Amino acid sequence: MLSCARAAALSCKPTELHVIAHLACHLSLYLCVHQVCRTSWSNANMAEALQKKLKAELEKYTGMQKDVSKSMSARQKLESQLTDNNIVKEELDLLDSTNTVYKLIGPVLVKQDLDEAKATVTKRLEYINGEIQRYEALLKDMEKKSEQHRELLSSLQQEYQRAQGMAGKV
Repeated sequence: MLSCARAAALSCKPTELHVIAHLACHLSLYLCVHQVCRTSWSNANMAEALQKKLKAELEKYTGMQKDVSKSMSARQKLESQLTDNNIVKEELDLLDSTNTVYKLIGPVLVKQDLDEAKATVTKRLEYINGEIQRYEALLKDMEKKSEQHRELLSSLQQEYQRAQGMAGKV
């Protein structure tokens, strides 16, 4: 194909050859610009899609962090209950069968058998310890998932930055 510069270098009258070369030059320029625009549009769309996905994944991650926080709070509450019940157990262990034990039910103190009180506190301690173990396993699992999600967010952010860079270069 004859380029515009080459056609201009020929020192002759404008002929069909010059017109064709000139049109070919404009068509070539149009195709180049069209390709750049299409690539730019494609990169811009890709960047926009990645941005939306990144935003959605970030919202999921934020939700996961809220769940972790709630679980940690529940575990701390259980730890507090465990401490309180251990103190009660220690106090009950100091008593003998001649002592009177009362249980608070609503606004009323009700007399309770010492062995029954000890059994109740022991069962409560077992339950609380089981719940603490359950929350520890849950938190461990949540931290693992959170770390995986953090890695996903990092890779999405890198892809987004690359797409933005490609859209900006074109």
